[in-house]
Amino acid sequence: MLSLGIEEPRWSALLSDTCSPKTLESNPKINTIPANTILELDCRLLPGQNPGEFIKTLETIISDNHMEITKPPGLSPAVRSTDTTLYQAIDSAVRFSF
Repeated sequence: MLSLGIEEPRWSALLSDTCSPKTLESNPKINTIPANTILELDCRLLPGQNPGEFIKTLETIISDNHMEITKPPGLSPAVRSTDTTLYQAIDSAVRFSF
């Protein structure tokens, strides 16, 4: 799977946990230094991943003692059945493209 993500970068987000910036909030006043800033990330975890471990990994990567990471309620990987007609069609299309 790792080689697929390297050889075909377009598949990378489907093969790993991802985060992208969603919103950034700070002081709306001009010419002031904000006391606080909030960055919301939209994180997608692969099925079977532990949200708590994922947050620990983010804390390690960011490594800033002045920052607090909070988990919104319901942060868990979305797991769906692969025993559907749609999934089988997608699987066939992907296999055909390689």
